[in-house]
Amino acid sequence: MRIILLLLLLAYHSTYAQNKEDLKALAQSQAQQVLDATIDQDAPTLLRFTHPKILKKYGKKELKGLITDVFKAMEEGHIRIEKSEVTEVSELVKEQGEYRCLVKNQIRMSASNQIVAIKSAMIGFYDDGNQQWNFIESSKLTKDPETQNLFSDFKTSLEIPEDEQVIEE
Repeated sequence: MRIILLLLLLAYHSTYAQNKEDLKALAQSQAQQVLDATIDQDAPTLLRFTHPKILKKYGKKELKGLITDVFKAMEEGHIRIEKSEVTEVSELVKEQGEYRCLVKNQIRMSASNQIVAIKSAMIGFYDDGNQQWNFIESSKLTKDPETQNLFSDFKTSLEIPEDEQVIEE
């Protein structure tokens, strides 16, 4: 009986570990889709991966309009995202009933005669019902009062880094 119990525990642990690795790989893939959608100015994809609390508060139509306005302003200001990539996905943590992770990324933009390299991060929230990750810029959760109010109960053990910018001539 003990051997059967031990085998069941080992099988559960192996499946659980594999599930977390699969979720981490999915987070990386879907975060890259978000970054690619930003380069491609693909508002529907950005909305698909937006956290439901944000969609509920602002509405899908209004957010799509805001995203489109940002893309127009970038175009008018001759700002172009040249490259955007996921550089690291943290280990998953289960907090407040959901899986979360930190996704670090690098963005390279050109504006006027300058190149701007940005290191930033997103917090990923796994939506088990839709089997997908939703993302929020980590700086919004740490510095934006409106987002902080919307996520007033948010607590995490994830170490959220400050954004970094380097301007090249």
